[in-house]
Amino acid sequence: MKTILKFVVFITLAVLSGCSLFYNQRIVLWTDQPEMAAYIENFNSKNDFYKVEIYYRSNTAASLSGTENQPDIVIGKRINSPELLSKFQPLDRLIGDEKIQPGLFYRNLLSTGKADDKQLLLPLSFNLPGVIFKKDMDRKIPALMITLDKMRDLSRGFNKMRGRHFRKLGFSPFWDSNFLYYTAVLFGNTFPSGADGGVSIDEEEMKKAQNFIGSWVNKVNEGYDKEKAFTGKYVNVPMYKLVDDGRILFSIISSEDIFKIPEEKRKDLAFRWLSYNDAIPVEDDILYVGITDKAKNRRGAFKFVKWLFNPSVQKQLLKINQFKRLDVFGICNGFSALKKITAQEIPKRNQLFLGHIPPENFLIFPLSKPQNWDMIKKKLISGWFLSEEITKKQ
Repeated sequence: MKTILKFVVFITLAVLSGCSLFYNQRIVLWTDQPEMAAYIENFNSKNDFYKVEIYYRSNTAASLSGTENQPDIVIGKRINSPELLSKFQPLDRLIGDEKIQPGLFYRNLLSTGKADDKQLLLPLSFNLPGVIFKKDMDRKIPALMITLDKMRDLSRGFNKMRGRHFRKLGFSPFWDSNFLYYTAVLFGNTFPSGADGGVSIDEEEMKKAQNFIGSWVNKVNEGYDKEKAFTGKYVNVPMYKLVDDGRILFSIISSEDIFKIPEEKRKDLAFRWLSYNDAIPVEDDILYVGITDKAKNRRGAFKFVKWLFNPSVQKQLLKINQFKRLDVFGICNGFSALKKITAQEIPKRNQLFLGHIPPENFLIFPLSKPQNWDMIKKKLISGWFLSEEITKKQ
């Protein structure tokens, strides 16, 4: 009789709490990365209890800052801003020799997810700024990287005039505002977040970067007005086409966009990473993973994050990219934050990167930036590089 009574009580409790039992199996995830759906499908197929529900957010940082209704996990870019870090719980309990091994990561990259000596976010992937050019230039450029000075000097030899106007122009620093920003970084500016919500600027190093750009524009390209005239006449098609046609010598491209160039065009092009003094800047939009401080399913969230940073799992995700014909490389269209995955596995799957994986000590990982960094960066570039000292000097 007691056994029957216990069984009835158990069934009653199960019925009354059934909704919450099922609810605790759900792991709610927000992301700005569409390809995460394929990765999550793989996780769900191998887990009978926990199931991840994915919700796409075009801007995870903005979505997170604009609501108190938080998911369990966020995978997105720009979520390491000082304004958002307080919304995440420490992940230190996940890190250790028997868990997620810190030695697997690019060391200086892992530290960008820290605040007050607590690991609040884990970096998942990152991208690098590249420079594309025609393959017949390959022998003139050292392997792996092309320096700012090398770009400038080769551009000088490439430039061709017709009358008072350029018919060929090697490269204009003003074709891509990111090039101006990376130049500032390569000259020593890290732009750390300030207490006032802005960033700190090393004016001496910025002046050096400004002088370098000014010299390029005015001495190599004969002035801002001539650059502008060439740009207005010819730069009305994708930049890789202008490189392929021989109209320009170089174009800046993110590593995440290299495979967007059609194969029939890409086979005639080569690339190097933008560099200066043996340093390569890492792009600002690092992809991070975090568990929110209001996560309802912490146990499930921890399980998923631990799964995602398992090297054998990431190898499987690289296979999924190809099997499902996802138009991405690496992990979510970026180099994995796990060193061996980037150095050994990604080149196996994407042979374009064979011989193109830079050493860890060459990489400059960006510091945390405020949420309004895009606006700050635009003003910074305009103030320093579009000043009359450069644009009006002839």
